[in-house]
Amino acid sequence: MWQLFKTTGFRAALLYLLIFLISVAILCSVLFIQTLGMLEQEIDNRTRYEIDLTKRLYQTMTTVEFIKQIDRRGRGPSSGVFWLASTDGVKLAGNLDRLPIIGATADKGDGWIEFYFANLAQPGGKQIIRGRLVELDPELRLFIGSDVGSRESLTIRTVRDMALVVFLTLLLGLFGAAVMGRNSVRRVEKINQIVHKIIAGDLHKRIILRGSGDELDQLAVNLNSMLDRIESLMQSMRDVSDNIAHDLRTPLSRLRARLDVLAIQADENNRVELSKPDLDDLLKSLDEVLNNFNALLSLSRLESKATKFDRETFNLSDLVQDVASLYQPLVEETGQKLHINLGKEAVVVDGNRTLLSQAISNLIENSLKYAPASDIEVCLHHEDDKIELSVIDFGDGIESKDHARVLKRFERLDASRHLSGSGLGLPLVKAIIERHDGFMRLRESSPKGLTVSLVF
Repeated sequence: MWQLFKTTGFRAALLYLLIFLISVAILCSVLFIQTLGMLEQEIDNRTRYEIDLTKRLYQTMTTVEFIKQIDRRGRGPSSGVFWLASTDGVKLAGNLDRLPIIGATADKGDGWIEFYFANLAQPGGKQIIRGRLVELDPELRLFIGSDVGSRESLTIRTVRDMALVVFLTLLLGLFGAAVMGRNSVRRVEKINQIVHKIIAGDLHKRIILRGSGDELDQLAVNLNSMLDRIESLMQSMRDVSDNIAHDLRTPLSRLRARLDVLAIQADENNRVELSKPDLDDLLKSLDEVLNNFNALLSLSRLESKATKFDRETFNLSDLVQDVASLYQPLVEETGQKLHINLGKEAVVVDGNRTLLSQAISNLIENSLKYAPASDIEVCLHHEDDKIELSVIDFGDGIESKDHARVLKRFERLDASRHLSGSGLGLPLVKAIIERHDGFMRLRESSPKGLTVSLVF
């Protein structure tokens, strides 16, 4: 039960309930004050009308006739309160037996006075009179008023009804808050159960959605997406470990075999004669291992959002031209041709010159390695707010079904496993363009081959 009071849903419901109660109290108070004011104004207007009418009657009647008229008006079923007396306080007519001492009455200002009498018909009750005292002439005084007990009754009933409304609202609000809090607790408990199973090692568990589309469902969607990403990263980690073990085993095994041979060939003085080809072979094996590790380190740094790289604004057209020019002699030696199409306008970008240079180099080297008998074309196209850098070859290409596969770490197709490489070139290029807020796409060239595009 105590856990229920600590839930966000219960506390939020209590806060809304408090705001609602305050709003209801303010609204009821305003309505009550306005209603009470209108009632008092109506009573006062009726009393003023009676005073004006009585003054006109007094001017048109004799004193005896006027006294009789006051008596008749005081005996009506819905009559007001009348008290006609001489200046010495002797009652002459009216339905009020006596008038309290004026000094003892409650002066309401502007000539209005209020007083009350004990109501003998209702034990403990009282009859409240509100009116005005009028001097008809030096010898006659007239009090005309109304019984305002209805105003007091209305006040009492209204206050009682408001208290009842507030109590019922508070009761229903607490019940609603408890229901909301309990529902929140149940849903959070289900999420916690799934989380505990995931912590225990079952990464396939996912939080079940209710389909309501509320904030808890949205939280569940985000958590499930996070879990999918974590599972994917862990699977990638396992794949990377397997691929590292597989791809590094060959050069390391070859290196170990060469060292074993050298150890066997050692003479009695523990000296070994190492030929230049043997030394080159050992260095090649070591370079292959180091290149793989360096590529992995670069790829990890690129994929880590916490690693910052220097950015500058520079001419991408000049950078493409410089990198392509470095490979021009190598392309000519292989009998291939390297075509460069940069367009007429200079293309300026904001990024890291070194990283983009490495990406262009990787793409050209891939084309040289995997399409040895094909011409290579480097194109730079700028349209609206999109910049596209493409490296195109016309070799055997890659089937569409394998495009996503070759962008993963250490993924190498069967047709290229006999060639040197680690399977980190394209993933590294993909990481570079993504750090520049762009994306990489592969598509088949026409009539055959592969087009790799970096889109900024």
